Amino acid sequence: RGKLLDKVLLNGKDITATAVQGNKITLTPAADSPANNEVELIFKDAQKYKLKIDLGVGGKIASRNISGSTFYADETLIFTVEPDEGYELEKVLANGKEVSAEEGNKFTVPLGQADCTIAVTFKTAGAPAPEPSKGGCGGVIAGSAAFGAVLALAGIALCLKRR
Repeated sequence: RGKLLDKVLLNGKDITATAVQGNKITLTPAADSPANNEVELIFKDAQKYKLKIDLGVGGKIASRNISGSTFYADETLIFTVEPDEGYELEKVLANGKEVSAEEGNKFTVPLGQADCTIAVTFKTAGAPAPEPSKGGCGGVIAGSAAFGAVLALAGIALCLKRR
């Protein structure tokens, strides 16, 4: 982890271009090479990236503290989210893109080749969507505070006019 193959040397000669295809190394010594060939693999450090976790109120990630962790190109992050009592998971985002749970609240996120932010939000469990408030005539009053203030002033003016 954190290392990349840089060179393959056979008896001191760089054979990387012919010996490496994808993740496989194939060594084919020449007929005139000694009986005991020396193979040397030279590695370099892989590019490091940062992982940031934005965890909302109402739960936790059930693994070690991963925020601020370092990861390497194309690694995969696997974690489980545990809502607190009275909460449920709302959504998980990886760099702003929603991620679906695999089973339960387990997530697998391919991290790619850049810094990554995982955002986890929770909501109150079983809370119904808020109902709009109803006015005295059965109509729905939904507006800004300014609209409400205008209505209140109109009501006061109406009351004064009737007296």
